[in-house]
Formats: sequence, structure tokens, C-alpha cells
Amino acid sequence: MKIAEKLPQLFSEVEVIGYPRGGTSVCVTKGVVSRVDAQMYAHASAKGIEGWCYNNPGKLLIVQVDAAINAGNSGGPALDSQGKVVGVASSGMGGSAQNIGYIIPCSLVLNMFDEFTRTGAWGGIPEPGIKFRTLECEALRNYLKMPEDATGVQLLSVAPQGALASHAEQGDVLLSIDGENISNEGTVLLKLACGQEVQVPFEHIITGKRQGETTSVAIWRPQEGPKSEVSVSFRPIDPLVQRFDVPQTFFVFGGLVFTPFTTPLMQEYFAKDSAVSLPSAVMEKAMLAWREQQEEVIVLLRVLKHKVNEGVRSSSMRILESVNGEKVGTMQELVRAAMSSVQSKKEFVCFGFLKYGREPGGIEIVEVLKSGEILEANEEILDEHAVPTAVSSDLSAIYEEFEDL
Repeated sequence: MKIAEKLPQLFSEVEVIGYPRGGTSVCVTKGVVSRVDAQMYAHASAKGIEGWCYNNPGKLLIVQVDAAINAGNSGGPALDSQGKVVGVASSGMGGSAQNIGYIIPCSLVLNMFDEFTRTGAWGGIPEPGIKFRTLECEALRNYLKMPEDATGVQLLSVAPQGALASHAEQGDVLLSIDGENISNEGTVLLKLACGQEVQVPFEHIITGKRQGETTSVAIWRPQEGPKSEVSVSFRPIDPLVQRFDVPQTFFVFGGLVFTPFTTPLMQEYFAKDSAVSLPSAVMEKAMLAWREQQEEVIVLLRVLKHKVNEGVRSSSMRILESVNGEKVGTMQELVRAAMSSVQSKKEFVCFGFLKYGREPGGIEIVEVLKSGEILEANEEILDEHAVPTAVSSDLSAIYEEFEDL
């Protein structure tokens, strides 16, 4: 099959081929291109990623068609009237929506193929690493003293590990990207086949590139005069809260079960009733922060009851901040800090939880276990609950450093 070089024009015919439910033979549905847009893809939304989350990978180009796309169509080709592939069937909108299906443009599919061919793996899409607000408000633009002919969006936050971290800061205004002016609504002009043009969110220029490609960005800093032009290479950003296909990681210590907070974990608690609640403050603090270094959001998932942990509150999930007053940022650090406390024969092991999630300067709530009773109690707890080991396999090497205790 030949691949179309450009995005299809609006109202052009498209055929979607696949094996959806309702039969066993190949199925072909036909329709027209209804819209070209940039959105967060259905897979991310279905897995619990929201647009307001800081671990949102960004908006990508997408083509809306009115050809039927049902379960089983995903991955099948979409062809134009010349038989060229214009994209890959992705998803359909259910509920009260009618005739709304989406295909992923070929340009994005080719990006993935190119990287996989070169490296043997797919690392993900380049991510903007910013949160911003639009500038439709004339009063706000005047307050910022923007030049009369300038348009753009104002940055609310910049990812410390993102491509713009060393070039932009909160309050700056993004004016253009790759020479395309960003409107006050956060869109740029996109040219389709046959000279058609549409306005789409500017992030698609970033997410639609291959890793390593450079992007030119014009930035204006309020009160400081002329704009600056920078060239950067956007790349995937490790999220503070992991997104998909996350291996199970845990540490049981005195019946306290610790694990990283992840998007699948959050989704699980929303999907079914649980004996442990997920406070909104915890979720917001976990989901509204960038990853600054090698760190995780470690939560006390539950408490396996035993006299050693009597009185430790177990009704709601809490974010762990410290062990014996020392901040812990990863599960590896947690295991080493907790086991070292036992090894050094400290009288107590103190776990610090911030009352308001990850808020700096918040009131720290401390839960305390007697160090000398923990390991014996842990064996009893594991036996009672048929848990074969106190740590997941990825933490076993660290845990075994203390096997002589």
C-alpha cells in the first residue's frame, strides 16, 4: 500500500478496514473526513490520564471521520479515494455521539516505525512539558504589556526535566513555534491537502516530531522587552506518576504496605469499592507536580493488622515523605532507610506523612513502630496473609543486603 504524503482534506472520502465485532470476515466502512484536530488520544484517557494532569503526554494530531469505527477496528488502515493510507483506525466515540470515529495520521505512525527501526524500541512522543493558559482576555494582555501585534499563551508551569526548563519560566509568553504564530486561543494554522487550512492546538507541532528534531520557539518575558528565539529538542519526559504497564512494586514492613502511586493504581481505586479511600488532596498533589529528579510518589497503601502496628491509621492512602526524619524519594531509598533503622538498633522507626499531600511546610504526621519487634512481626504477617516475600523482585537485591538481621 502507498502512504499519503499529506493530511486528507476535509470532506474527502475515506474507507476504514478491519475486523470489528459482528462478524468474522473483513469489514469495510466508508465516510468522509469531518475534522482535523489535536487531542489527547483515547488510550491515555481510558487509562486514567486527564488533561489537567502533569503526567499528560500532550495533544497529538488526529483525524475525525464519520465512517463507523467499532471495537476490533483499531489498528486497521484508513484509505483515501486513491487507495493510499491516510492513517490507522484508533477509536470511536460512544454514548450519545453518532458517527464520530478517529484515525491516527500516517506521519505519527511513521515516526514510531522510524524510531523502532533505528533503536529497536519506542521511547514515546516528544512532550511539551508545560502548562499554560490562553490569552483571549484583552485586559490581561494589556496588563502584561504585550506588543499590540503579539499573540500567544502564558506559561503557568515548566517541567524541570523538559526541553524549555533552561529557557522559559512561569509567566513567560510563547509567541510562536517553528515560525507559526500561536493564537491567543493556543492554536496554530495547519495546512491540509488542496490548500485547506484549519486552526489546531499548537502542541501538535511538538508531539508530531521525531525525537532529536529541533524546534524553534519564540518566547517573550513580560516587562523585559524583545522576544527571544530558542532552538530545543523536545523528548519524552519521565512522569512523576507512572502512566501505563507499570510492574508491581511493594514493600511490607511491620505490616505497612508501601507502593509507588501510579495511574493504574488510581484508576483501580476509582473503578471499584475499596476499604482504603483515596483522598482528593493526595491525588491532586501526586498528579499536579513535575518530576524533578529520580523520585516517586510513595504511598502507604494499606495496613495488615498486627499488634506491632496497632493504632496506625489505615482508612485512607497517604503519601510518605520521610523515615526517621530523612526524606525518601524512591522505593529503593525507603527499603534501605527502614532496614538500616533496624540494623542500627534504633529504638523506633518513624514514618512521616504530610497532612496535605506533598505541600511544602505542611504538618508532618508521624507513625511509629518499635524497631526491635518489626522483623519478627513481619514474618508472622506475611505467613498469615500468604504473602511469599516482603518486597517485590525489583527491590529484592537491596532487601537481601540485610538478610543477616
